[in-house]
Amino acid sequence: MRSVLVAAGIIASANGALAQGADTALARLPAVAVTATRSELPAKSQPISVTVFDRAAINASGARDVADLLRLVPGASVVSSGSFGSQTALFMRGGESDYVQVLVDGVPLNTPGGAYDFGQLTLDNIERVEVVRGPASVLYGSDAVSGVVQIFTRTGSRSPGLTGHVGGGTYGTWDYGLGAIGGRARLQWSLDATRHLTNGIYPFNSFYRDDVLSGAWRLRGARGDLGMSTRITKSTFHYPTNSAGVPEDSNAFTHENREVLSADGGWKLTQRVTLRARAAHDLAQPSTTDLADNAADQDVFTSKGSVTRNLLEGRAIVRIHDAHELTLSVDRARDHEVSSFHSESAFGPFDGDLTATRTTTGIAGQLLGNLGKKSTYTVGLRRDDNSAFGEFTTWRLAAATQLSPTVSVRASGGTAFKAPSFFENFATGFVTGNPGLTPERTRTFEAGLEYSTPSRRGTLGVTAFAQRFRDLIQYVSVVPANTPNYANLAAASANGVETELA
Repeated sequence: MRSVLVAAGIIASANGALAQGADTALARLPAVAVTATRSELPAKSQPISVTVFDRAAINASGARDVADLLRLVPGASVVSSGSFGSQTALFMRGGESDYVQVLVDGVPLNTPGGAYDFGQLTLDNIERVEVVRGPASVLYGSDAVSGVVQIFTRTGSRSPGLTGHVGGGTYGTWDYGLGAIGGRARLQWSLDATRHLTNGIYPFNSFYRDDVLSGAWRLRGARGDLGMSTRITKSTFHYPTNSAGVPEDSNAFTHENREVLSADGGWKLTQRVTLRARAAHDLAQPSTTDLADNAADQDVFTSKGSVTRNLLEGRAIVRIHDAHELTLSVDRARDHEVSSFHSESAFGPFDGDLTATRTTTGIAGQLLGNLGKKSTYTVGLRRDDNSAFGEFTTWRLAAATQLSPTVSVRASGGTAFKAPSFFENFATGFVTGNPGLTPERTRTFEAGLEYSTPSRRGTLGVTAFAQRFRDLIQYVSVVPANTPNYANLAAASANGVETELA
């Protein structure tokens, strides 16, 4: 269910923002994607299934948040557990919600080995959203099993100006924010602050507030570039529903404070060799409080945690004969979690805690290029060495070709893996984790065809895929004493056909 939102916007610029906006609309270029191959390619030329929402498409979609936008992606299913701000999961191509890696400016947001909650991810100050369908561990390591979602923060492309909006609607909904954005030939930047408020769709205890501060800047020179971005959020959600979805809890809520920082730069060493480096940091601090609703209520639950993910990466990009590009990369990631909980019930008090750290070193190579004027290909190989479960290798092959001015085809195959979550490894209390778990893994093949009308005003696409999952981590409720509740037990398959008409 959606609220009805009426909004007003303000844009002010000393150099004629309206005229510049008209020029931008006339000069609009075809959508470019970088997430699928980590190199700029027109979306239409990608050998991998990818959907790109640029800023114009985001505005035209009417989406209220990122989850709303993802509902427009073929093969994607978005499931929300309740009112605005409630836990929201993304499932792609029949995979689990923890099979999709989510990035903001290259910073991974998933809990280590786990899913990402889209309930508090807004569209504030976002320039572009790219969605890759299919395995991408060869580029991003663990968690990129059935897809990748990457969000890019806005940077300016015009003279400095102010942006603002205010809106309200049903369910006590209010949105308001203020920002600044600007750009010159060498420097582009943006800064935005927004607050979202609503009483929610339930008659009690479904209040939601989300404060977002985001910004980015990029400095470009003749031989290099340097940029930084940040996104800081603080959210509160009151949830009235119990585990069965019945609204009966009047004193339960969650909080999350989060900071996402990214810095990256590149230097053109020669005409054919470019070096790039990236540092990424994500700190999430969630907490939950479910106090007694009345004197007869014996159930109390509180929890708090801190999850830190840091990443350092270096890449060398080598142009070969102008039609081919070789990328060699090395990265090192460190994941750390500290969490605890306390519960009270008719069975008495119970406490649990978790502290865990693991590091991963990845080495990867990718060859990307053109075969003639109509065909594109990519070949990739990656080796990950994890401090908890050892080494793991993934690969990907993909190609696309233009059969005629209106018809193109593509095909790809690859593998991916997902590391166990810290909870699955080390949980204590109600369940017992299993430190001996091995990563889940998958092998996927797909083939697609796209037809564009001669006028280029309409496009029809069809993609068939087949996935095989093995070593799935399953929860076992009844086990002998001192036996872990999680084990690698099962295998599964997910096959399907995606169709899209634009």
